Amino acid sequence: MHDLGDLLVHAGFADPVMDQEHLRLTWGSPQDLLRDLRALGGNLAPARLRGLRTKSWRERLMHALESLRGPDGRLSLSIELVYGHAFKPQPKVKVAATTEVSLDQMRAMVRGAGKH
Repeated sequence: MHDLGDLLVHAGFADPVMDQEHLRLTWGSPQDLLRDLRALGGNLAPARLRGLRTKSWRERLMHALESLRGPDGRLSLSIELVYGHAFKPQPKVKVAATTEVSLDQMRAMVRGAGKH
């Protein structure tokens, strides 16, 4: 989470606010679990097989999922959500011995200053 905030600062954003929470999702059956996981995006692993599976493969999968039931008798998946926001400040004019600012840049700075 802190790394994401650091990346936002490095990208030019200011005052990042990050938060996270853990969720535990549970299902009563392997079929329900797989249906919901497909709806959430399926298997995006780059090394996943692209071909069709056999009935015996699916039976082995269902048996393996059944073996993962917790003490409450449900199948569960724990996920961590990380989210945040940050502001992109107006670009600052660099100060030098001589600074040139175009009229368009001045207008943009004046319009940006009135938005606070």
